[in-house]
Amino acid sequence: MKPIRKRGISDVIATVIIVAATVAIALIAVSYFTGIIGGSTKTERVQILPVSVICNDSGTWKLNIYVKNNGGAAATIKYIQINGIIVDSSQHVVPVGNITNFTINVTSKGIDFVPGSVYSVSITTEKGFQTTVDIQAVDKCS
Repeated sequence: MKPIRKRGISDVIATVIIVAATVAIALIAVSYFTGIIGGSTKTERVQILPVSVICNDSGTWKLNIYVKNNGGAAATIKYIQINGIIVDSSQHVVPVGNITNFTINVTSKGIDFVPGSVYSVSITTEKGFQTTVDIQAVDKCS
C-alpha cells in the first residue's frame, strides 16, 4: 500500500499571501485615518479660548476673541454673535491646529455693554459647527 501524500501550498506562497494581506489591511487603515475613506476625520471643530474678552477701548467696545481649530479641516467662520446678535459676518479662516485672534468693533451693534456683565458669544462655521461661551465685559482693554 502506497502512503497518501497530502499536498498543500508551499511555505513561500503562504508567506507571500500573508504579507500581501497585511499590506492591504495597513493601506485601508491609513486611508481611513487620513480621511480618504470615511471623511469623518476631516471635520472642523473650533473652540473659543478663555482669554477672549469684551473690553472698552476709550469708549469703543471691542470683542477680542481667540479661536482654536481642533478639527481635521480648516474652519471658515460664517458669523460671530453676541447674545444672538450678529456682530461679524466676515469670512475668517482658522487653519487646522492654529489659534487665531480677531478684534471686532462691537460698539454700533445695538448692545449696551456693562463692565462686569457676562455675554453669550457664539461662533458658527460654514459647515454649521457652532460653539458658545460666556465672556465677561471689562472696563479697559489691556
